[in-house]
Amino acid sequence: MVEVINFARAWDRSTPLLVHCWMGVSRSPAAAVIAALAIAPDQDDQALALRLRASSPMPRPTAA
Repeated sequence: MVEVINFARAWDRSTPLLVHCWMGVSRSPAAAVIAALAIAPDQDDQALALRLRASSPMPRPTAA
């Protein structure tokens, strides 16, 4: 988790960031949420969850 946070905070945002794993069901959505909150911790959690759901219909983020 620390590596995801550090990577997200160091990302220069000049290009899109793609987060994925083989199945895209739990680890990648969890990493996407962690990265999004590392970059903008004050964002609305429900709005973030809705954006995640719109980008992937089957996400089930889990904590590592």
